[in-house]
Amino acid sequence: MKPLLSVSGSAIGVVLIGCSLFFSYSCKKTTHSVAANTVDSVTLPVMRITTDGNAAITSENDYVTGEVAISGAGVYPDFSGAMKIKGHGNSTWSFPKKPYHLKFSSKTAIYGLAANKDYILLANALDHPETRSVSAFYMGYLSNLDWTPHTVFSEVYIDSVYEGTYEITESVDQSSTKVDITDDGFLVVIDPYSEIDSGDVYFQAAQSQLYFDIKNPDVTTGDANVQYITNYINQTETALFGDNFTDSALGYRAYVDVPSFVDWYLINEITRNQDATFYASCYMNMIPGGKLKMGPIWDFDLSQGNPAMTTTTTEGLYVAQGAWIARMMQDTFFVHQVQTRFNYFYSHLSDVYDQIDSAASNLKWSVISNNGKWNVYGTGTDDVIWGLFNSDVLYQKNWLGIRMEWLKSAYSAMN
Repeated sequence: MKPLLSVSGSAIGVVLIGCSLFFSYSCKKTTHSVAANTVDSVTLPVMRITTDGNAAITSENDYVTGEVAISGAGVYPDFSGAMKIKGHGNSTWSFPKKPYHLKFSSKTAIYGLAANKDYILLANALDHPETRSVSAFYMGYLSNLDWTPHTVFSEVYIDSVYEGTYEITESVDQSSTKVDITDDGFLVVIDPYSEIDSGDVYFQAAQSQLYFDIKNPDVTTGDANVQYITNYINQTETALFGDNFTDSALGYRAYVDVPSFVDWYLINEITRNQDATFYASCYMNMIPGGKLKMGPIWDFDLSQGNPAMTTTTTEGLYVAQGAWIARMMQDTFFVHQVQTRFNYFYSHLSDVYDQIDSAASNLKWSVISNNGKWNVYGTGTDDVIWGLFNSDVLYQKNWLGIRMEWLKSAYSAMN
């Protein structure tokens, strides 16, 4: 699979290859530009949030109540109803364009997504074309992972103020339509912020010293469920870092679901996700009596050569340096699984390109409005803004192509 050398389409827009199930929302093409800070001619859905008393949303912990109205742009049913909303994220909450957590009192379907109580409004403040989660999540749909969040791009207003283009995303939590681990199952996330600002119960693994934040089930410090998952993680680490770690009965394979670890690792390695070295947003789940699974995948703004990353190189095994993965990569059994599954993802690279192109085409008009609000690409004519946007999209695709070729060579050389 050769890296791309050019983008198909006109000088100011990527040609729409096809409407993707989750990332494309309208094939309607407008013929005029959109004035900054308006979305009247944009083909994306529009979400209008009105807080009670126009109360400001100032906290990641405290909800503000209000109403939400969604115009489906002729693609999804219109919707209106009561909700509450708060800030979302850790470091991203400090950026001018802020992410949000929207919550309904009962399971509610919006944008054609499965009915649930919680949705995340991803600001993608560091991902200027807003297409990096598109490619990563698509690989999640292709993978052996049990579930990957689905998303819809939408314009968002809060108290009549235009806030830009957001990616409305299913939240990561336990549900029959999401992480289906039953009420007794565990959803944990490796999170360095757990110790300082999480309202969840957390524990620190004995050997790796990693912080595990317990998202599900509801627990209290020291209760039986906390003891169970803490003991299980510690037993897993004992087996993983022990002398018999490659033994199928005595080593880590007795405790973890290898296919999920392999696919989670590969998606994050292919995209060179900066947070995925078991640093942050690394989710695991399990049902008592079963094995520990990796996933879902999450948080790809700092991936795929994003200039905001500490390094944009396409070379090097990066996620393989993470505490658990580094040890697993010393097991030839795990490496052979990685080699086989990488070839599978490599064979779908053109499909990943299609998903990026489809999303870029649907974002063509909203990028003008979003730029007018947040000055992502600076000032200039619409054609200039589109040119910069399309250059970002092409850069991402070329980066992925070069990265795939490097990884193909690196994995092929492993014994």
